[in-house]
Amino acid sequence: MADHTYRYQAFNNEGGKEGGTIQAGSQDQALEQLARRGLTVDTIKEVGPAGTAAASGSLGGAGVSSDELSAFAYELATLLQAGMSLAPALELLVNDDAKSTMSQVTLGVLKDVRAGMSFSNALERYPGAFPPMMSSLVKAGEGLGGLDKAMAQIADFLENADKVRNRIVSALAYPLTVSGMAFAIITALFLFMVPRLKDIYSQIGVPIPPVTSMLLDLGQAADTGAMILLAVAFLGTPAMRAYLRSPGGRLMADRLRLKLPVLGPIFSELALASFHKTLAVLHRSGVPLHRAVELAAGASGNGEVQARLLKAVPLLQQGKTLGQAMATLGLYQAKLLGMLEAGEKGGNLADMLAKMADFTENRCQHKVERLMALIEPLTIGFLGGMVGAAVLVLGAPLMSLSTQIH
Repeated sequence: MADHTYRYQAFNNEGGKEGGTIQAGSQDQALEQLARRGLTVDTIKEVGPAGTAAASGSLGGAGVSSDELSAFAYELATLLQAGMSLAPALELLVNDDAKSTMSQVTLGVLKDVRAGMSFSNALERYPGAFPPMMSSLVKAGEGLGGLDKAMAQIADFLENADKVRNRIVSALAYPLTVSGMAFAIITALFLFMVPRLKDIYSQIGVPIPPVTSMLLDLGQAADTGAMILLAVAFLGTPAMRAYLRSPGGRLMADRLRLKLPVLGPIFSELALASFHKTLAVLHRSGVPLHRAVELAAGASGNGEVQARLLKAVPLLQQGKTLGQAMATLGLYQAKLLGMLEAGEKGGNLADMLAKMADFTENRCQHKVERLMALIEPLTIGFLGGMVGAAVLVLGAPLMSLSTQIH
């Protein structure tokens, strides 16, 4: 994953000069990415870590949620389509909620636009708020004189992405909540109930069956090690969070996420769906295919999938078709490759990519729904079985004592 931001000036294949910012792990990687775009670099300079201010104390690293970004795109598209020019529209968005992070970022963009900078270059100055896909679509819209249409496409894309993400989260929320409750109940049982029962049985001299004795010893060990585990968790959690925020940590987490049983293929397919949807919008807007793939790879949301997709960029520059390039990555099933090839041969690649995204999203939704239908009864049954078995085993000595008394 990229961890530095570089500002560059470069010449394109037509001899024209263009500039902007790019994120990469090092200056050499930044130069390599620019070369893949067909740019000859004139000057390049590091301006800060990825997600930090790009210049002059700007808010490039300000955290903006997907909901805020989606609302920004929708409202700006609406104002532009109503005939309002860009600067007054941005000013209206700033005044709507001047204290919010999104408004502060919008204010920075507004100042840049008023200073004569293009809207796309202004967005590039805030990489923590606006994804590269967004600035590229805006740049394409500026070139074609259709900025309002570009913003409308971005708004639709972000809204649809949020809907899919929310459906997946909602589908997994119930089984995850029940699983968490089951773990909490069983933990509380061993930490609080089991040690007390052992003391009671020792005091009254009740013979303890082997299985019950094993559970009592386990409960005592859990009670003894609880403080140690809490201490380790308390000290280790900040370190783990810091590691997972680093480029290497995020990449490791993304790789592990893809290897999870059952859920791994779902995460992989969702990453490809986001890639396809973004690529469809970029390709339809006239962005060159190799550049569109490079930008859309970042929209996959998974570092491992992104790294694999970027391997297709040099193949496309060498003249390979998209289907041929993707066939080398090990990410695509035969059905999806066939759809890609059909879209390229039929001259409707953008439409086919959009259909592939919808197809993949629907399949993931069905998988999650089936998984939820399976997990719910299994989780409830496991919870009931564990608690019931623990009560029976731990209560066996008392039942034995009651039988002896009678």
